[in-house]
Amino acid sequence: MLRKNIIRKYVNDDEIHHVIWHNWSVLIKGVFKTFLFLLILYILFVGVTQYSNREYRPWVFGIIWLYLLIRFIIDFLNLYLDSLILTENWVTLFMWEWLLEYKTDVFEWDRIETISHTQDSIWDKIFAKWDIMIRLEHWVEFPFDNISWPKKQASKILKLKDYFQLKQLEEDEESQSKENHKFDILVEALWEVVQEYMEKWKRKNDVAFENEED
Repeated sequence: MLRKNIIRKYVNDDEIHHVIWHNWSVLIKGVFKTFLFLLILYILFVGVTQYSNREYRPWVFGIIWLYLLIRFIIDFLNLYLDSLILTENWVTLFMWEWLLEYKTDVFEWDRIETISHTQDSIWDKIFAKWDIMIRLEHWVEFPFDNISWPKKQASKILKLKDYFQLKQLEEDEESQSKENHKFDILVEALWEVVQEYMEKWKRKNDVAFENEED
């Protein structure tokens, strides 16, 4: 819910039907790495304390600790907010970069040609994560790495594509039908005007002919 609320501030579409995120193992990896660095830093702090009582020592380790914490938050958000967003009209690849920077690639449903998925290493198999590749027309490709259940996600994308394209086709046909109906009404109205004019013209000629006979 938190991620969707944040994304809605940057992606202007209230009709979000499905969102694909990174696999949880990618986030856990960052947590574990940061914890390991902080543990090593704490061991160094304890070791240095036994041999030095410099006043600036806590400040140095405190600054390093703060840097690692800020770096962890930035890296975590970079992965946590990355998403593939499926809406009624568009597919949006939303990539969060650094602090307040982000990038979006938006394309229409009918541009999607194929969706493939691959595993790159043994760790991908262990954590059941895959990379998917969305290929558009003219061989334009959009990768999205480290997702869970790629077959299910690819199937979801293709089903929504078919559904929205069919819906758009029905709306276009309905709109065309309305336009044709309006055109028929216009033609009918014009024909009535022509008929009325012809009748007036005929009556006028009949009156003129009768006056000539008299």
